Amino acid sequence: VLGGKVAAWKDEDGDWYETGLHIFFGAYPNVQNLFGELGINDRLQWKEHSMIFAMPNKPGEFSRFDFPDVLPAPLNGIWAILRNNEMLTWPEKVKFAIGLLPAMLGGQAYVEAQDGLSVQDWMRKQ
Repeated sequence: VLGGKVAAWKDEDGDWYETGLHIFFGAYPNVQNLFGELGINDRLQWKEHSMIFAMPNKPGEFSRFDFPDVLPAPLNGIWAILRNNEMLTWPEKVKFAIGLLPAMLGGQAYVEAQDGLSVQDWMRKQ
C-alpha cells in the first residue's frame, strides 16, 4: 500500500479524522503516471486540497488550511496560510514566510540540507 497512516480518531459527530501522509496530491506526477499505468484512475476520489490541524491549546478543535485549485503551488500554499487566522498570528505568518524563502529559492539542495532538523528546530533557526 502506498502511503501510510500515522493516527486516526472519530470526533463527537462520528466523523473520522486521519493524520499522516497517506494521500497523493496532483503535484506528484510519478504517482499520477503509476495510477495511469495500473489503470486505476477511475477508482480515485479527488478531494479539495486542505490541511487540518488539531489546535494545540484547544482540545477537540481543528483548524483548516484550504489550498485553492485556481492557484498553482506555491501560491496556493501562501494563500492558505494568509487566510487561516486560527492557527498562526500575523507575526508568525511573516516569520514563516521569511523562513520559506530559502526553500523556494534554494530548491532541493536547501531542503536536503535541513533533513536532520525537526520542524521545531527549523522554526527556531528562522
